[in-house]
Amino acid sequence: MILKTAEIRNFRSIVHLTIAPKQLTTFVGKNSCGKSNILRALQFFFKASAKSAAVQDLCKFADDAGTWVECTFDKLADPEKEELRMYVRHDQTIRVRRTLYLEGDKCVTKLHGYVQHPTEAWLQDDYVDYADMEKWTALGIDVAQYTEIGTRGKLTKAGFKEFREKYITQKAATLTFSETMSATEFKGRQSTAASVLPHFIFVPAVGDIVSVIYGKQSSLLNEMVAAVIETAKTNPEYATAQTSLSAAQDFVNPSDKRLGKLTLIEQDLEE
Repeated sequence: MILKTAEIRNFRSIVHLTIAPKQLTTFVGKNSCGKSNILRALQFFFKASAKSAAVQDLCKFADDAGTWVECTFDKLADPEKEELRMYVRHDQTIRVRRTLYLEGDKCVTKLHGYVQHPTEAWLQDDYVDYADMEKWTALGIDVAQYTEIGTRGKLTKAGFKEFREKYITQKAATLTFSETMSATEFKGRQSTAASVLPHFIFVPAVGDIVSVIYGKQSSLLNEMVAAVIETAKTNPEYATAQTSLSAAQDFVNPSDKRLGKLTLIEQDLEE
């Protein structure tokens, strides 16, 4: 699946913004105009951890619409459509919202998907007259085109379900739909949703490289550097570089005596 649109409401400095990213999207603007806050909002949406939100994410200029980030995805693969069947809309997209609010002094986030239903009564899940063939004839619908009729010449419950799914898919352009947010969380729990939705990789442009390399900070950049180093250890050039770096370190700061110039530089700095 691919991110089609992202709508941000009352998040940090953003009161209301909708973006429709392309395959490559660049944000350009002056310092402190909100570019990083857009990325931070996307990071908030895609990260399932409870630590993904903070009090400072709440907008100081908020209206009464609440704080949330809502994303619409399209170009779902067939396995994704099957797994997310209840959320797939008639245009083959899904729409999901992550909400942020305070409970006391604690930040709480919830993730909910939207569910569409056709407004026609005879296409509802609980339509009780599905077996009455005369009513289908009166509606001008040949249900046999979409499913098999039961042995008694009536539509079975399983047949009605099959008919309903096929009819809605084929006739979506001519139907009207209502859309509501699901009462339960998306896919039942946030950790499950994280395995279904696309991954969002946020690499800060500025950081303490020493903390990154030596693992003093827990961040995605730290994990990426660690992965590169771990992979490089199998490369002979890595071993050669390590040996050369150790030799250089011993030259600058040998164990028996220090380089005199280095001591003078330290004294100058202290003065």
